Amino acid sequence: MAAHREVVAMSSSTPPFGFFDPHILAALEQTFNVTWPVLEAHEPFRDSEREAELKLGLSQTLVALVAEGVTDANRLRNLALERLPLRLHSSAAPRPPVCTEN
Repeated sequence: MAAHREVVAMSSSTPPFGFFDPHILAALEQTFNVTWPVLEAHEPFRDSEREAELKLGLSQTLVALVAEGVTDANRLRNLALERLPLRLHSSAAPRPPVCTEN
């Protein structure tokens, strides 16, 4: 009976590292909210598909960092920005033409 409980516990789908800890959830949310505008600024002319990719990538990166033991919001932000590929304006989609009047 004890062996059965051990196997069930090991096969549980509950994430490790206290992902449901309110402090960790708050750090993840806070970090996402302050990091997302940086990503938006690097790709101002992205389409909805690219936006979804970026949001997913940011979320996955933050969760991976928490799994590695990083829980400080500032450190999470800095490390996430280091890991995510940021595009400069020049490599993003072309900017709309500037209207000039003579």
